[in-house]
Amino acid sequence: MSFDGAELVPVDVELLLDRAIDRWRLLGVRSPDRTGAPSVWEVEDPAGHRWFAKRHWSDLLHGRETRAYDEFVPALGPRRASWIADRDPAARLIVTRGLKGEPLSRIQLNGLQEQEAFRQAGALAARLHALTATPAPGPVRDVPSWSQQRSKALDMAMDLGLSAEDLGVLAAACAEAPPQLPAGVCHGDYSPRNWIIQQSGELRLQLIDFERTTVEEPARHDLMRIIYQVTAGRPALAEAFFDGYGRQLTEAEQAACRAYAALDCPSALKWAADHRDAEIHGYARRALDLLRAEVRSSPTSRSSA
Repeated sequence: MSFDGAELVPVDVELLLDRAIDRWRLLGVRSPDRTGAPSVWEVEDPAGHRWFAKRHWSDLLHGRETRAYDEFVPALGPRRASWIADRDPAARLIVTRGLKGEPLSRIQLNGLQEQEAFRQAGALAARLHALTATPAPGPVRDVPSWSQQRSKALDMAMDLGLSAEDLGVLAAACAEAPPQLPAGVCHGDYSPRNWIIQQSGELRLQLIDFERTTVEEPARHDLMRIIYQVTAGRPALAEAFFDGYGRQLTEAEQAACRAYAALDCPSALKWAADHRDAEIHGYARRALDLLRAEVRSSPTSRSSA
């Protein structure tokens, strides 16, 4: 049975926690969903272990995260991620065991430690991307053409009030459709906020939050985010990541990452504004600055100057 704070937990969440871990006390409520309702409940059992109950706001996200834990997470190796202790598909709920450590985005490491964390992040990304899997079953959606996606992104950038220079940078960076590349299993939100660092003994990096995990081109989100958002302006961390990844990107992958970064930038800025997310805002602005430098140095830009 539950204790301490159960009155703040919805009945279906309480029942699943009771079934998964029996006795617990509430530590906090996190991650408000799109309606403003709580979606993550952090609890502690009598032995001091942390657990998380999470309600997904859609069947799609619930299916993605549960499939990831069931099929893909084991490929990461032991002690690289949590596991699902119990689930309630009808309520779109899961209970997972908390990992020891803190997100890299919240802690300070020295230079060598940070490089080691990024090297491990690269190695784990490579393990995921190497997996072959079919897309999740369900209705096949019509994917908009690149010109439609581009127009939508640029319209959003205009609505956000970006400068004419910024609009020109984004338009130039995504002027051509990205080359088609092989698909793999991708985390979907691969960034330091989802990298848990354990420092007891040797530094160990672990992954959380698989609700955006899907089968797609790694350049679409994972690699684009690493290059244009997370390591932009930090070459030592980029080098460490790709050392762990086991190879550098091909020209086609670099071109795809550039186009996808431009496409993603307006939506990232909008998310940051809507949710007051300073971290995502910083990522988007770094991506825009890197794209600006690349556009300015491109042969086309120089010849037209």
